[in-house]
Amino acid sequence: MRLPLTLILSTSILLASAACTDDGGAEEAAGTEDTGTEDTTTDTGTDTGTDTGTEDTTTDTGTDTTETDTGTSTTAAETETETETETTSGAECHEFVSWCYDNPFEPFTCDSPTPCDGLEVDDPSLNDFGEEGVEEISFVNPDAATCIMEALRDAEVGFYTVRIEPGQQYSRRHNLEVLSNGTVIRSTVIFDDKCADESERWEVLRDADYFQGCLDEPTPEAQLDCMVDAGTGECVAEGPCPG
Repeated sequence: MRLPLTLILSTSILLASAACTDDGGAEEAAGTEDTGTEDTTTDTGTDTGTDTGTEDTTTDTGTDTTETDTGTSTTAAETETETETETTSGAECHEFVSWCYDNPFEPFTCDSPTPCDGLEVDDPSLNDFGEEGVEEISFVNPDAATCIMEALRDAEVGFYTVRIEPGQQYSRRHNLEVLSNGTVIRSTVIFDDKCADESERWEVLRDADYFQGCLDEPTPEAQLDCMVDAGTGECVAEGPCPG
């Protein structure tokens, strides 16, 4: 059976049209998918902008760290300066001690005049060695004792000496140097057999009433204790002699 030519041509035309329609739809679909891919790329660019913000935050953190280090260094420097100031501020008390010739020191003096003779004291108890009938303390030259007590009362600048049992195996020596600023340098040497203990201390001089009381004491022993205790105990810092 043969189909008419007209029918065959019509069928071919219809099939060709359908094929063209399918290709166009595929291309349109493909174009739509490409556009979506480009949009995704645009979103990625937005993400990159977010990363840049993160880098700025990191920079700020580095600045804060630098400021913290600088503050710490400044605080350490200030602390060190304060420590040095505390260490070097204030003078120490003028006080020296030597036991049995250990740690010897050079006696300090302002080369003051000697208004009174040195006082010599007998104290048999230092060298009696257990003998009975020991006599009491007495002054060999009592006028020197009066001169010294009056000079101390008047705060007269000068160098005063009291010697107890001088030249004996056991003896004592007291030096008192009164200075123009109302202070006194007290030094003592204790000779005991083969040893000598020395001490020196710069103190504030006691007031006039105290030394007037020394003059009023009834016995040489009381007067002696009063004289050699001429300082108040308030120690003076070591320094130059007062003008």
